[in-house]
Amino acid sequence: MAWLILGYLCSHPDASDTATGVSTWWVGAAKGIEPDAKAIRVALDVLVEQRWLDSLAGYSGPRRYRLNRELKTILQQFFNTQ
Repeated sequence: MAWLILGYLCSHPDASDTATGVSTWWVGAAKGIEPDAKAIRVALDVLVEQRWLDSLAGYSGPRRYRLNRELKTILQQFFNTQ
């Protein structure tokens, strides 16, 4: 799941969404993938822990996730060389 999330962010580096949105739009958009809520949350936690993602507390809503802007170039270089 983490690779799917990072792959999506490589193409959409300004994306920001909740865990539900990540499941639906970032991972669910991949053909043949049935997102599992627990797997998504684990992947998000790991990516935040490893600093790939920023976790933003929502004022009136759920937590949102986005690419750590400092790592955007590194992520795009990695996926463009694969």
